[in-house]
Amino acid sequence: MRFASFGSGSEGNGLLVKAASGTTTTRVLLDCGFSGKEAQRRLERLGCGADELDAIVICMSIRITSVAR
Repeated sequence: MRFASFGSGSEGNGLLVKAASGTTTTRVLLDCGFSGKEAQRRLERLGCGADELDAIVICMSIRITSVAR
């Protein structure tokens, strides 16, 4: 099993987990807060295309809104 962080901070977080067993390889993206284009760019830097992902796990979603009164 291999882990690769492709970002952590105020812009977003992302962790790619890759596990291989025999001829089967599974790739899972954990908690990606980046935009779609940025996530794809960062995945490609790690040698993984978005179409190669088997799953995406979103750990937390925060919606921040402000109301002027």
